[in-house]
Amino acid sequence: MKLSRNKGRRIGLVRFSFVCFLTLVSAGFPLLSIAGSNTQENDSDRKVTVTDDAGKTVTVKKPFKRIISLYGAHTENLFALGLEREIIGVSPNDSYPEAAKSRQKFSYHDGPEKFIAAKPDLILIRPMIARGY
Repeated sequence: MKLSRNKGRRIGLVRFSFVCFLTLVSAGFPLLSIAGSNTQENDSDRKVTVTDDAGKTVTVKKPFKRIISLYGAHTENLFALGLEREIIGVSPNDSYPEAAKSRQKFSYHDGPEKFIAAKPDLILIRPMIARGY
């Protein structure tokens, strides 16, 4: 299916807006940087700063390329955003979409060595897990 130029921009804007929403509700994880927009600017020119409800500020200088998602809702949203190639790991219970089943399994109970060996540049977890561990 071929999209018109304006329709493609609208989809990009919707996608970007959805990522902004996810950023606000996921305890400040800087998802803004992984959403591609339909602009001509370089990824190296992009810089995003996000402050979460706890006051923690994170500045991201480039898009994430290796993501581990430890929460099923985040995993589904990332796949829906078309980030299948960037997702290198999911939680043991993630089974949707089907492609999630083929990813390496991680748990927040795993030791740090397992995460370090995978070399992720973003790990998404639920805020209550972040506060508890």
